[in-house]
Amino acid sequence: MDSTFSPLPHQIESDIDRHQQTQAYLIILRTLSYAGVQLNALLFPLLVYELSSSISLAGLALLAEWLPKFAFYLVGGSLMQRFGYSRAHLTLEIGRFLALLGLLACANGGGSLWLLAACAALYQCSNAISNIIFETSVTRWWHVATRAHGHSLMLRADQIGCLLTLMAGIALKSPSVLLIAGLVVQGLVLVNTFFKRGMLYPRQAEPIPRAKLIRQLKSDIHAASKGQLPFFALSTVMMGAPIALLISALAYYLQRAQPGSASNAQMLSALLLARSALSLVVLQFVQKHLERGGSDNWIAWVGAAALALSSFALAAPDLSTLALAVCISMMGASASLYMPLLKNTRQAIVNANVSAESRSGVSGILLSVEAGAYLVAGALLWGFGSNLGLMAAVAGILATGGCLYLLFRHARAQPGSGQDIPGLAK
Repeated sequence: MDSTFSPLPHQIESDIDRHQQTQAYLIILRTLSYAGVQLNALLFPLLVYELSSSISLAGLALLAEWLPKFAFYLVGGSLMQRFGYSRAHLTLEIGRFLALLGLLACANGGGSLWLLAACAALYQCSNAISNIIFETSVTRWWHVATRAHGHSLMLRADQIGCLLTLMAGIALKSPSVLLIAGLVVQGLVLVNTFFKRGMLYPRQAEPIPRAKLIRQLKSDIHAASKGQLPFFALSTVMMGAPIALLISALAYYLQRAQPGSASNAQMLSALLLARSALSLVVLQFVQKHLERGGSDNWIAWVGAAALALSSFALAAPDLSTLALAVCISMMGASASLYMPLLKNTRQAIVNANVSAESRSGVSGILLSVEAGAYLVAGALLWGFGSNLGLMAAVAGILATGGCLYLLFRHARAQPGSGQDIPGLAK
């Protein structure tokens, strides 16, 4: 047989090495990127609280932050098809750098609540593109049988990035110093992305001509509206509502539990650090479980139960600081347990039901549920004002309904059995 029709052993070994190197680099890049995401998540609520003690105004600022991200999720996949993944990745890192510069100006008295919301919105739009890139990168660089494990590795990278930022928050104390450190890290990520983009995106798809972009957007939206995809998206919005509410209004919940501590960056960092530490421990267990070939179904059930319990506990009127720390830690751990099933199922549904040319666009639309959860949180803050307990109870009801739909409708499925994406890792 002609050897040109079958790969030689050294070629196979070279391909495996290249995949492993790229996987390792993606995890490092995700860790550093998510350190910046946590920095924005830590400082935005703190700066909002300092600029306005009104919970309703905070809800409006949150809506202003997340509405653009929601829009970018809807069109982000199609835009990446139009301009290419490499250029999109480089552009998002530039956007993050500029957003951190704006936050630094706000932290030093050079801005308003709305400038702060605009900077956070720019950061979140960049995050929307980043999340689409990293979720589809697991499909690109991990074998179909190991993608649940690949998603859990990305989740662990997220938590390690959070830990790095929160430990820096406790040590450095000052928001300005934290932002300067964040700008240095983001600058390094930007430079590395520029030089490594050829490794990350060796096979670029043909860009969509500008005249066909609108047609592609319509096709993506139509594909995302068919079958079970809208119900899956809605269930994940509902599941994310209590986590989005607590993260966005953490300063106000902390003020209720311990008056006078809401503007303390160290206290906020400590609460979020406890959440990330527990999440990382749980993710370590999840990874070992998945590496042994275990199912991601039953751990998702445990995660759903933890999410519901912590959501309703947050509604208690006399919640202490310790109890608040337990609630936020349980919510973080719950996501670590159900996210591998959710992410793997999402990509399996897309692969099995959406044509290849619309998969990036539909992935972005389905990822918009993250923004959708924060929009729900912003609406709750704006609509319910200072009634933090009622907000938590409503979010808990939504999360319980979303969990039940996901688990009863999809947990019995085998997410890895969906149609594979042609041309990607085998």
